[in-house]
Amino acid sequence: MRVLCYRSATHCPIFVGLHGVPQWIEDSSALQPLVILLEKHSLIIRTFPPGTRTHTHIDQDHNMFVQLFGKKRLTLYSRSDHRYMHSFPRVHPLWHKSQVDTGQPASQATSHQHEAADGDHVQISRSRRNDRLYVQDFSLAQPTVVDVIPGDVLYIPPYTWHTVETTEASVSMATLSNENIIRNELEHVYSTNHKFDLLMHPAGKVAAFRMYIDLIVHKLYGDDPLETPKFVASLLRERYGGNVDSLFDLRSTGATATSPPDYMQCHFERYLDKDSSDDGPQEATLTIPTSQEVYHHSAVDANVIGAAFLEIADSEIRDFLFADYFEEVALEVATPEHYATMLTHCFGKRAHYTVTASATDIHNDLWRHYDEEIDGARD
Repeated sequence: MRVLCYRSATHCPIFVGLHGVPQWIEDSSALQPLVILLEKHSLIIRTFPPGTRTHTHIDQDHNMFVQLFGKKRLTLYSRSDHRYMHSFPRVHPLWHKSQVDTGQPASQATSHQHEAADGDHVQISRSRRNDRLYVQDFSLAQPTVVDVIPGDVLYIPPYTWHTVETTEASVSMATLSNENIIRNELEHVYSTNHKFDLLMHPAGKVAAFRMYIDLIVHKLYGDDPLETPKFVASLLRERYGGNVDSLFDLRSTGATATSPPDYMQCHFERYLDKDSSDDGPQEATLTIPTSQEVYHHSAVDANVIGAAFLEIADSEIRDFLFADYFEEVALEVATPEHYATMLTHCFGKRAHYTVTASATDIHNDLWRHYDEEIDGARD
């Protein structure tokens, strides 16, 4: 029996080949969590013919991969290679898979295939204008290849990109165990009710969402006013190839293509006093309305959610999961037909916030909450 332990952190992967299970495994504090986590697990038995290959993907669980019969080849990538994997967007059905697929023989190359720097052929999983950019990025990743034979056990940590290729008729078993620390933080994040969700006016909701994202990004990455534009630009490059419009087929969502309203492009001129629209910086800046109450609630929510993400010690995993979270909440705010418009127009510049005059119709209309409406109906 060989036990192969793959660890991807700030150091190089470590592989340990063993005959039998020596005493030092039980004494090693680094390996004890693996034994504990196996108390709650699921077992998956897979049988595949030779030539079968999985998409390059990540799993959210600890995986003790056991080869029972035949041979397989696993290609694993360090977590530091996240940005080269070009994950499908979180709002896409293939969200945990890479948009770049590897390993197809050169004889089967298609018009969407390019040759990476090392000579390997790389296939893009869907046609896009940024194919060559994706391939160039993918060629910068540093994979580790492991061939497993019957009796081998390979530990694959959560959020490790990997591909599994069947080189001989194969039977294997995956033992998946919960990653409890990250799972608990994500449950906390996704169970939190955002106050801006209660806003009745869609323009108010978009404005409050931009402020909320600014506050949480500053908590995670720093106070530079350009941190939010940089974060979203990186997300659009890595997950959309800079072309977010290519993601959505409106027919599949039941939505109808319509001209986006001004507020979905973060054009809020009609909601701003002339004086307030002129008092902000005149460089590349979005002027966005807000109120003291919106700021207060946004700051509270951002502190709670930001603290939860900061509990995720691995910055690569944290960044990946925060991008997932941003996409999911953005889709709820914008709806599918305006999602691309909001991402490209409302997050490309730094924001300048101006407080709307209280006791005005615009102020009351923008910041009215559903709970206020319900309370008024009860009265």
